[in-house]
Amino acid sequence: MTYFSEEFIDWLDAHADQLDKESGQVADALFEKIAEQGVFTIGVPQEFGGQGGTKADVIAFLSKLAQHSLTAAFISWGHRTFIENIIASQASFARET
Repeated sequence: MTYFSEEFIDWLDAHADQLDKESGQVADALFEKIAEQGVFTIGVPQEFGGQGGTKADVIAFLSKLAQHSLTAAFISWGHRTFIENIIASQASFARET
């Protein structure tokens, strides 16, 4: 399955070393660029606006991301833990928004 556009992968490969070594404009853009790929909706139930899927699907996209940048995979994993907490929450407002 293809999770990321070729353009994004090319950008990530071109900046991977920089992302691992320093903060700055490229690092500031990383999270938004990942989110634009739509991967944060993988594993989120469709009733909450996600693509559905399983935790294995989430692991697959994180693994693919890690092949290009450990920094990108790490911040994505952190965001996914937040998403999983929201999904599991008993607070309906949090899950629905």
